[in-house]
Amino acid sequence: MSSLPLIESILLEIRQSAGIQGYPTNKKDKFAKGQLSLDMHRVMGVETLEAVFDAFDMDPQMQLDAMDNLMEFANAYKQIELNTWTFAADQRQIVWDMLGYFLVPGLARRVAFWNLPKPLDAGMPGGRFWYLPEIIEHSGNATLYMPVAQVVDWLLDLLGMPLEVFSNQRSDSTDGLHEGLRRSLYNWRAATSISPDSIEKYFADDTQLSFDGAFQFYDTQTPAQQFDTALAFVKGKNLSVELLSMEIPMTQPGLLDAILAGSASEEEQARFVICIAQRYAVPSMKTIRQRFLLARTVQDGYSRLLKFLCPDIDRQCVDEQQNKVLQLFGIYKFVYNTTIGAWRNCADKGEAAENRWFEEQLPEWDKFGIFLSILPSRYTTANQELAQLLTRRFYAMQPGEPLECHIGMNPESVAKIIRRNVERAELFFSEMERADQLLSRMQVASPWRALQHEQSYWVVSQIAAHPRLSTNARTLATNRLRELAASPAETVQASLYELDRYLNGERKQRSKDTLVDVAVLLAEAEESQGYELWKAPILQYKAKHLLACNKFEDAGKYFKEALDALNDRNYGPIRGEIARDAFALSVANQKLIHNNHEKFYREMLTGGMMSESDHIPSIEDTARWVSDYFWETLYKPYPGGVFQDSCHSLFKY
Repeated sequence: MSSLPLIESILLEIRQSAGIQGYPTNKKDKFAKGQLSLDMHRVMGVETLEAVFDAFDMDPQMQLDAMDNLMEFANAYKQIELNTWTFAADQRQIVWDMLGYFLVPGLARRVAFWNLPKPLDAGMPGGRFWYLPEIIEHSGNATLYMPVAQVVDWLLDLLGMPLEVFSNQRSDSTDGLHEGLRRSLYNWRAATSISPDSIEKYFADDTQLSFDGAFQFYDTQTPAQQFDTALAFVKGKNLSVELLSMEIPMTQPGLLDAILAGSASEEEQARFVICIAQRYAVPSMKTIRQRFLLARTVQDGYSRLLKFLCPDIDRQCVDEQQNKVLQLFGIYKFVYNTTIGAWRNCADKGEAAENRWFEEQLPEWDKFGIFLSILPSRYTTANQELAQLLTRRFYAMQPGEPLECHIGMNPESVAKIIRRNVERAELFFSEMERADQLLSRMQVASPWRALQHEQSYWVVSQIAAHPRLSTNARTLATNRLRELAASPAETVQASLYELDRYLNGERKQRSKDTLVDVAVLLAEAEESQGYELWKAPILQYKAKHLLACNKFEDAGKYFKEALDALNDRNYGPIRGEIARDAFALSVANQKLIHNNHEKFYREMLTGGMMSESDHIPSIEDTARWVSDYFWETLYKPYPGGVFQDSCHSLFKY
């Protein structure tokens, strides 16, 4: 399968990484592919979301915020899904590009917004992303500091005791009930997956812990006394300027030096006390559980994603060119920090100023690439543009090729990526411009002569079926595609444009030879080596051909096969169109049967056929609509057909 994963499959991945008990494999697969009944699909969707919300113990307001963000994300994702063609790209390539160009930048932007103006992870080290694997130097060697290990160390630091002492205390105070805590903490530090049940067991709400390493803030003290207490606390922990800069958000050059020397202003001293009090506050058991679960979720997701994208790479690998998941973390951190930076620099000037500042920080060579989906200035068009960009990228891919780097991690790799992206952007925009120019020339001058001046198959394919072209011009464009085709798949694609003209054109355009012409084109396509790449649309056209021959039963069979073939790869908006046609044929001359026809209705919903409606029509209303569509648009018998309009009848729904 080489298609964009549905939102449902992404939710299931989150559920699995959070360690929430899963569903049977068969049920899970059907949900991920949108193949459950609508009622069961809704139930499972609600169950999945509620399970995640419950696992993280999210309050009602946070759940509402999460749902709003999820709906916004899902709508954007659906628009990209319905306008992207994946061609021969394999699943790894598709997932990699969707992560780099859409999922990770969008997630970073939304998480940053969630943390404005007050961070949701108050009390955690502010100098690094504690919930992501971080590259650190240890004894001269670089290694990955995993999220769960970071939370373990954060907790032990606040407790003010080493792991062994803490685990012994817990075992003694619980009469041996927590005897396994030491082993668990060692395993968690060593990147062993945490059981959510263990988190609940060791950090239940009634757990009593002594946080000797936390900071005690006293309202009764004067500001000077509070500062002296905070300063003594920091010195007691042996926190240097370098170490302290990783813990609290006071990173202006020289500021912490002045703080520790006692020469900072009273205002900065007061701010320092607040930062220390927040960073080293005593956490609740709920907070501890949430920190561990989020770390567990990201860490498990990282391990499984690495195994999928880079199956031969060790999860402790710190080479970003081999461990490509680290590049995704780089994108995430950059977008997150830039979003926060925009707020800090421009919040008092309004949202428009924040957006301008944000865009100004984005590198020009990636602004209309991996950052296109989050460009504020492209808010209304970004998803459509990204779908076009991804389609062009997938068109050029060969399955099994190595995943290319999204970002560089050193001057040499950055320079190489800049050159590549600039060249690719120039080609992409050049092709778009040439397609527009070709379309204009074909409308005002000789279409044949205009087509002969264009040597790019991709450019000609962009206008070959354009509705503003005459039938003759579209025929010439298809002929030119056949001349330029460099593979069997491109030859089949050219045939599809011809089939579109024959089978989707006006009835009056059909001649007595149309049936034979269509049959020949279909036979050539089915025998071609490029058949698999275009299987779904070929089957759709075969169904329409049989329908025009009045072979209704055979046509229905091929419409269903075309629907099944849609699981192989992304075909842009075709899913909804095939589902509509299959539904129309099924109810055109018989009554609606919910159990038999819901699949078509469900696929129409998934395929975006109702996306422009103010509300989602019921299956009954949709059945009436597609029945009318069948007789008014879809059913176009070849000249001389024996089927008469009088044969069809009206039905009650």
